[in-house]
Amino acid sequence: MKKAVSMLLAVIMLCGMFAVPAYAQSEDTTQTQTKGKLADYIFKKYTVEEAEAIADAIVASCPEHWVMLTETGDITYCVSICIDQNPEIGNIVILKKTSEKLIDKTVEMCIVQGIDPALLDRNHFTGELSLHVLAMLVMESLHQSLWPNFARYYEMFSRADMNPEENRIPPAIIRFIGLIITGLF
Repeated sequence: MKKAVSMLLAVIMLCGMFAVPAYAQSEDTTQTQTKGKLADYIFKKYTVEEAEAIADAIVASCPEHWVMLTETGDITYCVSICIDQNPEIGNIVILKKTSEKLIDKTVEMCIVQGIDPALLDRNHFTGELSLHVLAMLVMESLHQSLWPNFARYYEMFSRADMNPEENRIPPAIIRFIGLIITGLF
């Protein structure tokens, strides 16, 4: 029961994080920001062209791909991205565009290698990336805390390894969060 309540709270926090109050919106997108914290990018507005360019830069610079053998014996690709090196991904538009581009690149790699891309669930992939971003936002807010082993947890969440067999959180919840991100935003 505790696990279900904590997961429900995580989903509620995730949904609340992406709600944009009217006073937080900014019309000025001409300023260039130096990379900072994820929270600096949540409410930033991007044009379609800016979002595409940022997502392309993230996909080109950071992700690593590797082949994985699943428990069922299937072969698939996994993707890794450094969230702390790409804080723009804290913005829902950038998160969605980056996820779409990473998925397309991974599917393309699967096809080139003759691997069945059917294991790649778009909602699961996007949900897992979203949960890592949410966890990093929490980590940033706790930066000054005296939480034991903070650096270890920060490092754990700062690198998102998306794989189809992620089960630390029930896959149905991961897919549900991915569905919200891909469907509503």
